[in-house]
Amino acid sequence: MFKHTNLMFDWRSMGAGAYLPLVVAGFLVLITIANNGEFVYIMTTIEMLFPFFGAWWSVFLLNDTLSESGNEVLFSLPIKRWHLGIVRVLAFFVIYLSLLVLMLLGMGYWIGFDHMLSLGIQLGAQSFFYSGLGFLAMVVTANTGWSLVVVVCYLSLQILTNGQSLSWIDIYLHNSRPIPVQAMSDFLRKTMILGIVLYLNAQYFFSTTTRLK
Repeated sequence: MFKHTNLMFDWRSMGAGAYLPLVVAGFLVLITIANNGEFVYIMTTIEMLFPFFGAWWSVFLLNDTLSESGNEVLFSLPIKRWHLGIVRVLAFFVIYLSLLVLMLLGMGYWIGFDHMLSLGIQLGAQSFFYSGLGFLAMVVTANTGWSLVVVVCYLSLQILTNGQSLSWIDIYLHNSRPIPVQAMSDFLRKTMILGIVLYLNAQYFFSTTTRLK
């Protein structure tokens, strides 16, 4: 599926901004150490920040494809649009999941390795939603700034209303400590379905767009 994806080229095309999710993951490890893994002090920050940056690479990955002048040349190449779109975005989501694993390993000593699975599943599902949201926002707006505004607006809505407004699209658990995996079945089902819907709609619009710079 990813065999024709040039990850290094895509990484370089994102510029210095590609490193920001790595900085955020390092910051979350540091605040975990500073608070001795006390979830009551750090869980909200982890839940809000890490999934949010799941949208970051989705947005900036497509900047050259959708926002830059001359992108009609890229679309004229014998490369299927599903490969230019959903395959590349998913490839970087897999990398983001790898970053999640590294972050949890860095936190493991302080949060306890018994919590890593449930925390990882929660953050992974939420990051999948955000990755799809960033993908769709970028395809619709063809602008990195406006795409980030869309993602920030979603995050702000959930923070300000604590998930009470439009709860059917709230992918946050608002938990102060990790929840057992078996207790997250409804959350996982809803979050993954919403993420898949975002991905499929984003790819549909990407495949049918005729708006080129």
